[in-house]
Amino acid sequence: MILRAPYFSTPVTESWTDYFYYRGKMKASVLTLRFNNTPEFSADMVEHRLLERLYFYFGSMSTVDVIVDYDVLLRDGRDSFYIWRSNSNRHHVDQSDEFQLTILPPQIHELTNRLCIDPTRILDNKFLSSSVSVDRMLAVVCSFMVLRP
Repeated sequence: MILRAPYFSTPVTESWTDYFYYRGKMKASVLTLRFNNTPEFSADMVEHRLLERLYFYFGSMSTVDVIVDYDVLLRDGRDSFYIWRSNSNRHHVDQSDEFQLTILPPQIHELTNRLCIDPTRILDNKFLSSSVSVDRMLAVVCSFMVLRP
């Protein structure tokens, strides 16, 4: 089954990409962390990884733009399922989804709390006009962006 593939079964994946143009901004560097909904998923694991990777890439006290989105499994009726991937199913750039984060332990702790709340009911609202519903969250996908000179 596709959900057992490493893309969905590895607890955390990360990528660092330099973009010439990203979400309406020029010369951006983006760290993307995917926290898959595996047995290892916990607030402690998420917070530890955020602290480790954000300090490594950006350093303490840096301010980054953040987008949080989700990979979800959608259900249409009883037997049909679809995977909604956060980074590939966006049809437009919605700047209201972005917020700023200063890389300090209290702010990272607050972000961790936000990431570890089950978003299923909120995500279901995105699909009210369709015949699908959210079966479960597959991953929390966090993108952290800074502009390069």
